[in-house]
Amino acid sequence: MTLSDAARLKLLEPPVGKVRVVLDTDTYNEIDDQFALVQMLLSKDRFDVEAIYAAPFFNARADSPGHGMELSYQEILRLLENGMSNKLIARALEISDETVKWHLKNLFSKLSAGTRKHVVDRARLLGLIGV
Repeated sequence: MTLSDAARLKLLEPPVGKVRVVLDTDTYNEIDDQFALVQMLLSKDRFDVEAIYAAPFFNARADSPGHGMELSYQEILRLLENGMSNKLIARALEISDETVKWHLKNLFSKLSAGTRKHVVDRARLLGLIGV
């Protein structure tokens, strides 16, 4: 499929209205990713944050790509540590309650936890987030 010059230019136009975003971020290793995360969360009128994922980037601060991903995952987990309800997390991230539940379900599984408090407690116990 070949695009015309006009079609290409149209694709490059700035979006109008709220932009749906999925942030694939290496927040542990990249200060600009931390900035991007904060900017998106504070710009609710411009961005509809659907999800935030830890990216497996690798640099001198990590032992391997997997380790880099875990460090980024820890940064995201810290966002959940504040004891906010699912509804408040959904509102803060501008995602649906169901999306929050889906992500928490994955955390419950990964951390062998049964409750939200247990997720945070297990993450602390495993040294994934601060004590």
